[in-house]
Amino acid sequence: MPQEGPGPGRGADGGAGPAHETARDTERDAARDAARDTARDTARETARDTERAARLLGYLRDLAGARLRPARDLAEHDQVHWLAELPGEVYVETDAGPGDVLFSVPVIPLTPPAVLEEFDGWLALRHWYRVLRDLAGEAAGHGHEVVLATGLLGWRPPGGPPVHDHLLSTPVRVVIDGRTERVDVVLSGHTSLRDRELLDGRPEYRPVDWVSEAVQGGQGFGLNASVGDVLRKWCSVALAGPADGSGFGFGPGSGEAVPYREDWAPDPAGASPASPRVRLAPALVVRPPGRAAVAGHHTAMVAMLAGGTPVPDGLARFVAGAPHVKHLDTDDPDTVRELLTGVLVRGLRVLVATSGATAAGALRAALPPGLAELAVADPAMAGEAAR
Repeated sequence: MPQEGPGPGRGADGGAGPAHETARDTERDAARDAARDTARDTARETARDTERAARLLGYLRDLAGARLRPARDLAEHDQVHWLAELPGEVYVETDAGPGDVLFSVPVIPLTPPAVLEEFDGWLALRHWYRVLRDLAGEAAGHGHEVVLATGLLGWRPPGGPPVHDHLLSTPVRVVIDGRTERVDVVLSGHTSLRDRELLDGRPEYRPVDWVSEAVQGGQGFGLNASVGDVLRKWCSVALAGPADGSGFGFGPGSGEAVPYREDWAPDPAGASPASPRVRLAPALVVRPPGRAAVAGHHTAMVAMLAGGTPVPDGLARFVAGAPHVKHLDTDDPDTVRELLTGVLVRGLRVLVATSGATAAGALRAALPPGLAELAVADPAMAGEAAR
């Protein structure tokens, strides 16, 4: 019986022939090329997402910085409640540390006392109980921060805005006990020294790093005894009179420190003396989250992206993808507001082109407060974007 030949595509030894080898090589090359193309496309998309994310974060950082105007007067804060006005029945734990209760106010009966001499105390306790309960809801519902502020600086510098605000700030939490409904004020964060925020740009101001480092190390916390030490040190070195010899005559080289008083009572309303002075004057202060912290957070994120940190998934989805265009033939701001709210809560970007500044303003006014603060109107570009 004749021996079977190798046949097409097979070698004499029965293995794969040159044609099959070539086909396999071609497939391997194609797979390698496809993988290389995929890797290149992925790298290109990653670089594009990183660039878009960095641009967005840089814009938000610059926006926060542009809107940053440090509060230098207590009148610019949402609420100020002086601890000097606490009723005598409320004990303040001046030695309280991080996580400790600074003071508490129990539930106060609605019915006033029968003894007339006790009425004023009852009324003051009722007032503070309502204030603290409102603060617990205010901070939780609107993102405001409540701080224990100490070291009230009062000063009307020549040629500049008056300063009437606290130098030290310690975050607190206002907590309602679920069982007794007692309200506790709890010290909850690190103390910060706000002198740069209050005095930056003043020629008399001398930043004192070692005082700031002492605060960062735990001194000046809450109402501890070290608060007075920190404030006295600051008063002795942080402010100096102008080089021409005019001014208040305190600070380095003058032989006299800025006056400091261990007094819980605030200055008279609106007091801004020509010469600076500091008093303890502790208070609970309610204020919106600082824009400086927002700008700093965005700056840190931009630096992380530049250092090779991957774009977070949520941010990548936000800056990637093709836009969807929807035309709305309605003048009803409620309809547009509901649509925008529904889209934004899904983490999508929205660009709205209106007929002009009036329509843009009306739409922004119709948005919920939390969203309205994030909206930026650019009437100059509205017509071009609409076309």
